[in-house]
Amino acid sequence: MNSKRPSPRRKLPSAEQQKAILAALSIGATYEEACRNAGFGFSTWSYLSGRVREGKGTEAENKFVQACQQAVAKASVGLVAQLRSLAVKDAKAALYLLRRRADARLRAESLK
Repeated sequence: MNSKRPSPRRKLPSAEQQKAILAALSIGATYEEACRNAGFGFSTWSYLSGRVREGKGTEAENKFVQACQQAVAKASVGLVAQLRSLAVKDAKAALYLLRRRADARLRAESLK
């Protein structure tokens, strides 16, 4: 006898959850923080984004994941702008910016 329970169908977050996730991402939250804040399972997010990455996502999944990626990019640009303004008077902020750029460059090179 097979005692495995069928896994629940993984689906997109509700419209309200999507709005909350996008809002959190756009102010700099991580994907995990944004999902938890919205009451959406991070493992389900990982599953959905993995499907999209593999080219197996539905149109709705693709659209949502793309919106999340855009929100993260928007937040990153905003955070860099804040750090840049702080770096004028704060050496630690300037060093952080330099380190961040070096880390990004190394990641990009490792993907080649």
